[in-house]
Amino acid sequence: MSDLTTSAYPGFLLEIKSRIRSAQYQALRAANKELVSLYWDLGQSIHQKQETLGWGKAVVQTLANDLQFEFPGRNGFSARNLWCMSQFYEEYRKRPILQPLVAEISWAKNMVIMTRCKDDLQREFYLRATARFGWTKAVLQHQIDNQSCEKYLLNQTNFDQTLTPLFHSSLKPTVTDSPAPNRLQSDCVSGIKNARPLMSDSLIPTPSSAFYAHPRETLLYREIAALDAESAEVLETIKGLL
Repeated sequence: MSDLTTSAYPGFLLEIKSRIRSAQYQALRAANKELVSLYWDLGQSIHQKQETLGWGKAVVQTLANDLQFEFPGRNGFSARNLWCMSQFYEEYRKRPILQPLVAEISWAKNMVIMTRCKDDLQREFYLRATARFGWTKAVLQHQIDNQSCEKYLLNQTNFDQTLTPLFHSSLKPTVTDSPAPNRLQSDCVSGIKNARPLMSDSLIPTPSSAFYAHPRETLLYREIAALDAESAEVLETIKGLL
């Protein structure tokens, strides 16, 4: 028993818990990536049948009924979700820059971004930010409601602080010297031409100081809890397919 009171044990326990939670997190991310990949494949197959055989609502509804019979209790195979899969494939199949990003976040968050953001620049911004900062669905919706992408590009957040001097000097004439503010705001919604090279992980707004105030273990636990809560359908679907 005296061994448990040594100064080495608390640190050892902390390390083990951190490794377990990290493994849980990676497992959930892998399961989510597989599910999004599955939905992409299903959407591609449905879309191709629509194109070649003219499939409509009746066939998709029949497919949904058959899948739900084979995999009972799986809401992911509803007719509505099958149509979403087809739309998902259609929206991103000609957008190679965005394709790797959609696999990094949950299906529910993908649906929010796909349905609420029609511009590629907006989609890239929210896909990258959601994956990088672990936004929940509610936080993502709030960020979109708050027009975070537009404000970010219009220099209304901490955009300047995240830029290197080289990037800052190249973007400054576009953002601050425009003689037509209304046109600039419109361009931000449809996609500023000079923004494409600047859209990278390093330029997404950094977390607040409160984010860094928490120990890494606490942050990881929160990420696991959030991902776990949103991955209930992921895990159930994967289990149902085994």
